[in-house]
Amino acid sequence: MALAIANRYARALSDVLGQANSVLSPEDALEQLRSFRGLLTESAELRNALLSPAVDAAKKRALVGVLGERIGLSEPIINFLYLVIDHKRVELLDSMIASYRAWLDDSMGIARLDVTSAQRMDDSLQKALLDTFGRVTGLQVRAQFHEDPELLGGAVVRHGSTLYDGSLRAQLHALDQVLAGNR
Repeated sequence: MALAIANRYARALSDVLGQANSVLSPEDALEQLRSFRGLLTESAELRNALLSPAVDAAKKRALVGVLGERIGLSEPIINFLYLVIDHKRVELLDSMIASYRAWLDDSMGIARLDVTSAQRMDDSLQKALLDTFGRVTGLQVRAQFHEDPELLGGAVVRHGSTLYDGSLRAQLHALDQVLAGNR
C-alpha cells in the first residue's frame, strides 16, 4: 500500500514537471528532492518536527518554506513538499523519491542494476556485464557494485524487482535441495 501511495505522488510530480510551462527539469527536481531528503537525514529535529502529529501543518509548511528557500528549492518542489505535509505522508518521502527516480529512469531509457559479487569485479568484467545487459534490454545501463564474500562465488544482479542469482551459494543451496529430495 505504501508503495502504491508513493507511486501516485511520484506520478503526480512527473505530470506537473512534464507540462510545457514547467520551470524545472525532471533531473533538477530529483536533485532538489535528494537535497531536501539530505536535510531530513542529517537533522533528527527537523525529521521529528515534520513527522510529529503534534506540530501543526501550517508550522511544518513554514519550516519547509524557509529551508527550501535556503537550499534553493524551486516552487514546484516546495509545493510538492507542502502537499506531502498536508496529506501527512512525510514518512513516505524516501519511497516517493525512489518511485520518481524509477519513473525518470524509465522515461530516459535507463536500467539501474544492483550487482553483488563474492569479490570485487574488475573493470573489464563490470563493463562486459553492463554491455550484455544493455544489449538484452535495449536500455542504457547504470549499476552499483558491491561485494559480499558470503556468496562464495558468482554474482547476484537485481533489476527492479527481478533478481538474477548466479551465486555459488544459490547453486549449492539448489543442489542441497535436490539431494534432500525436496525438488
